Amino acid sequence: MTAPSPKILLVHGLFMRATMMMPLATRLRRQGFVCLALTYPTRQQTLHDSVAQHLPRIQDFAADAPLYAVGHSLGGLYLRHLLAAWPEGLAHSRVVTLGTPHLGSKVGAYFRERGWRRSIIGHCWEAGLDGNAPPWDPAIPLLSIAGTKSFGIGSTLRLFAADEPNDGTVAVAETELPEAAAYHHLPTTHTALQFDSDAAQLVNAWFRNVSPPRAALAVTEK
Repeated sequence: MTAPSPKILLVHGLFMRATMMMPLATRLRRQGFVCLALTYPTRQQTLHDSVAQHLPRIQDFAADAPLYAVGHSLGGLYLRHLLAAWPEGLAHSRVVTLGTPHLGSKVGAYFRERGWRRSIIGHCWEAGLDGNAPPWDPAIPLLSIAGTKSFGIGSTLRLFAADEPNDGTVAVAETELPEAAAYHHLPTTHTALQFDSDAAQLVNAWFRNVSPPRAALAVTEK
């Protein structure tokens, strides 16, 4: 009797939909994974409420197979809420976040500080972009991948220091969750991280617990 194929939950970022994760899902399916990409209202409700809304579907998808997860940007914070709501579901998981501001978002703070800007980010600030998402269990190996090509709204608004590595929207330092098992930097922008072929290779290798195919993709283990 063969073991069930590992399953991957893919969660998009702010202003996006599940279709943004389809290129990554396609690459992972070619590697033998079964994928589910969800669409959730990134601004209209809190991450806590979005997880509660989708939890039955996620549980049905997971069934008895190993469940892994990838979150782009805000999607990585969604996964921290998922862990809080369903710790047993991710207990034997491996997780990758792409450009997730685990430690808070300067761009989010910029929009939050003035009333007329707040509607732009909506409810994703609370227990999300404010840096107060639920804690991560370090027993669940998490790889945090950050981009270093500074092109995006944060760089346009000059929210980062001149010598501060960032992907244009999120600073590298904002991605470095202390409880993560490893970090990696890719020379790409925030939005492009979810489409990057090297990121897909890193995800595949992380979930299979093997070394990436090229030395240049070696992750920095803590």
